[in-house]
Amino acid sequence: MTAAAHTVVVGDTNRFFEAALKALLGREQRLAWAGCAGSIEALQSLIARERPLLAVVDWELPGGGARRLLQPVAIAEWQAHVVVVADDPRPDIACEALRLGAKGHFLKSDPPECLLEVLASVGRGRMSFPFLDCRLLFDDPFERLTERERSFLAAVADGWTNLKISSRFGVSENTVKFHLKNLYEKLGVDGRSDAASYYRVRFPGGGGTGGPSPSG
Repeated sequence: MTAAAHTVVVGDTNRFFEAALKALLGREQRLAWAGCAGSIEALQSLIARERPLLAVVDWELPGGGARRLLQPVAIAEWQAHVVVVADDPRPDIACEALRLGAKGHFLKSDPPECLLEVLASVGRGRMSFPFLDCRLLFDDPFERLTERERSFLAAVADGWTNLKISSRFGVSENTVKFHLKNLYEKLGVDGRSDAASYYRVRFPGGGGTGGPSPSG
């Protein structure tokens, strides 16, 4: 008896990648195409409707990226195995995906056979990642921030504008923008909203600008 194919949904905005993956799965008996979505919100709806075993998700998918789909509540609700796809070959992305609970990772530059093997392996209950320096999993990006960047992060979490930060800290708005850009890069977040969310998760008890700036 032939085993049932594992259903696959995709979260990606690249139509060429979507078409190529759909064609690949059409020739693969172990895997079955179940749809594609161009944002996290649309992908969540697709997963809720199709209940796939596998979800292939672009790390930078609009609406929060794969990070948002890998939140514990979402994973527990849908029980889909998330495989992260990325354009950027930096190893810290794969390490972050692994830390957040993804079951696999591959690059869009990888050969198609690699993608199929990753999906098939995860479908069999095995994780599939490239060789990683797992020390990166224990690297706390907050520790890379300077004291000034930590203070600005706390201000952002409290909803302060650049103008208010500039006034309160006695620096120019350009200096504020420079520090914020640096801290976004160090934390691996896309902007102000993600940085504020990061701070609130790391310091659920507060701290912020209403009290002493956290020192680590």
